[in-house]
Parts: sequence; C-alpha cells; structure tokens
Amino acid sequence: MSIRRLRKQIGLTQVQLAKLVGVTQATVSSWESGVVDPTIKNMRKLMSIFKCTSDELINNTNTSM
Repeated sequence: MSIRRLRKQIGLTQVQLAKLVGVTQATVSSWESGVVDPTIKNMRKLMSIFKCTSDELINNTNTSM
C-alpha cells in the first residue's frame, strides 16, 4: 500500500494531507511518486494520520498506485 492509497482510503486530498503534516502539496506529491522519502518526523505524523505502523509505512512509501 502506498502513501497515495493510504491517503485515498481516508478520503484526503494531497493538499489536506499536506496541511495535516505541515508540508507543501508538492512534498506530498514527491513522497507519492517516490522522488523523496518523508523525514522521520513526518513519518511519525503520517503513522498517526493513517493509523499504521512504521513497517507498513516504510515498506510501502516508494510504491506507487
């Protein structure tokens, strides 16, 4: 499962997720396309938002939809 799929599962847009994490929409887009990985700080925020473990997020961060 990718960040994009996790985001869509909970019904958020990239802009909404970006606001929750405190980054730009372009940053979320970069994560979803696998261009860059989230920082540890942002990974923690994403785990909280998606209610998932670090393993679930790490194993799927670079997987596109």
